[in-house]
Amino acid sequence: AEIIDRATIIRAARTHMKTPSILAPGQSVHDIELLRLLRGRRLSAQLRVLCVIGAHRLDELPLINRVFPRLKRIHVFEPLPVALEALRALARDDKRITVIPAAVADTDGTADFHVSSNNGESSSLLDFGSHRELFPAVSMRETISVRTVRFDSAIARSTLRPMLWSRDTSPMSLPLARGSGRTPQ
Repeated sequence: AEIIDRATIIRAARTHMKTPSILAPGQSVHDIELLRLLRGRRLSAQLRVLCVIGAHRLDELPLINRVFPRLKRIHVFEPLPVALEALRALARDDKRITVIPAAVADTDGTADFHVSSNNGESSSLLDFGSHRELFPAVSMRETISVRTVRFDSAIARSTLRPMLWSRDTSPMSLPLARGSGRTPQ
């Protein structure tokens, strides 16, 4: 498995922030930069299954399609009800997409999910911490209860066979790592 550290993505994003994107303005530059870092790599041409944790509305789909031209399956994990509606609409039109209505965590069950004021884009299982300093215009709007799954549990119940991990160095990394149990092959 190839691992790309989130800090590398952030450094690249800061370096290339003026780079034009095929995505709409205001989309997460860090996600866009991750996809740009992958463009042209051998892995990108070979990848058949992609798992997107915290997919929100999967606005990056046009870029995902360009970066990974041979994708056969896209498994998206998202617990936010409004975003799930958008993802299910995408899945109706794109049979490669499977929607998993859950947050990925270190346990299977339920947990509090903090919904943000920016259309849910900064929503998280974590309490609102340093994000407040980086994005002062964003606040937490409400807390809802959502279903959680361990990544290894989701893999065991499906045909998921991911080849790529994107590691986030945020505090959520440790619970996600504990919930993944094994390295993808």
